[in-house]
Amino acid sequence: MESLLWLLVLAALVATVLLEVARRQRGALTERLRDALPQELQAARLFINEPRFPIRRHRPYPVAARPDRVYRLPDGSLALLEIKTRAAHAVHPSDIAQLSVQRYAMLGTRRLRNVLPTGYIATVSTVNASVRVHRVDLLSEQQTISLIARYDAVAGGREAPRWPEDLARCRGCPHRQRCSRPH
Repeated sequence: MESLLWLLVLAALVATVLLEVARRQRGALTERLRDALPQELQAARLFINEPRFPIRRHRPYPVAARPDRVYRLPDGSLALLEIKTRAAHAVHPSDIAQLSVQRYAMLGTRRLRNVLPTGYIATVSTVNASVRVHRVDLLSEQQTISLIARYDAVAGGREAPRWPEDLARCRGCPHRQRCSRPH
């Protein structure tokens, strides 16, 4: 019985240490991210930080989005920022699509309609933990609706997928298992 108690105490201690390490790593990332923010976001206030519940829009297509961060600028407009961890400081088309869908969801709500047509991708290097923030132009609302409609048609089997020229993009695709393209 006593050995079980010691085992529980040890497990609690290990869990506490791991939680503290994770908290410190998040704090270090937040500090590096704050230092890397472009000038236009330096004066902004963090408005949404990894919301617990998604922002939903139901028409013309239902979507749910959880932006990493939303900043409120001094003029009241909102700027989206998505954090990506990868080996190279690069922005992918899927990053822009993700931010555009988040913007689309926010435009469908009353209090979040003032979202800028540009957003930010913060890349965190897995090589040296450096952070870079990239300003990107988002898709228009109509382009985003077309993208969602296309995804819905492909996922529903009403249209065939168009494969990327670079097979490396297929590696991270969630539909790879049911894809008819040879990998």
